[in-house]
Parts: sequence; C-alpha cells; structure tokens
Amino acid sequence: LQVRFLHRILPVNNYLKRINILDCDLCTFCNKEAETLKHLFWDCEVTKTFLTALKTTLSNKWGNLVLNEVDFLFGSREQSVSLIFLYAKYFIFKCKTKGQSPSLQFFTRYLKLEHETHEEIAIKRQNLETFNRTWAKVKIPIG
Repeated sequence: LQVRFLHRILPVNNYLKRINILDCDLCTFCNKEAETLKHLFWDCEVTKTFLTALKTTLSNKWGNLVLNEVDFLFGSREQSVSLIFLYAKYFIFKCKTKGQSPSLQFFTRYLKLEHETHEEIAIKRQNLETFNRTWAKVKIPIG
C-alpha cells in the first residue's frame, strides 16, 4: 500500500474517474469533495474523526503523540508509530473498498488479528525475537 501511495497509483475515485472507470470522483466516505489520496487519508472529515480517536487512544497509552500529516502519510521516525500508521492507512483503504466508514473499534480488532497472525508465523519460523522487537510497543494499544 505504501509504495502505491508514494507513487500515486492507489485507485482513489479521482484517479478512477480520470481513467473513465467511475463517473463520479466524490469521496466514498463524506461524499462532499473529490477523493484524492490526500483527501481520503487526511482531509476527509470521516477519516479525521477516525484519526482523532486513534490519536487519543495512542496518547492515552504512550503519552502525548503528535499526529501530523507528513508523519501519517509518509511515515514517522518512530518504527512502532510508523507501523500503526501503515496499518491505519491500509484499514482506511479497506474501508473505502467496502464502502464503510473507518472506526477505532474495528481498527483495534483488525490490528489485534494482524498481531496474532504475525505472532503465529514467528512461532512457526522460530523468529519470536524479531517479532517482539517489531511489535513490542505496538502491542500496547491492542492489548
């Protein structure tokens, strides 16, 4: 997802209208503005509500978290924060494709499932040390 995002080839409605796949380029969530990458992942009021709830939850668990556009869209220097942001972007895109609004409750379930899946894979591959390093701080908001 991140590579497709960075190369601006993620199929958002604005792009899909330009290549004549859709007739309308309005945002799937708010249905008010053209659905560009920036709008879908940052400017949309529905996405902003989800991100505000996520920021509040993470700040309550980790201390004050700064959620800014650049870090969210392109990645934070903090690996665990970047990992959560990457999963959040994927979750937002999955919600878009299903025509559902993103919610913190469903994101938390999704992240917990991802955590459990990666843990099972690490156990089978006898690579728990790498798993624990990657997910150590991320585990807090899903626990």
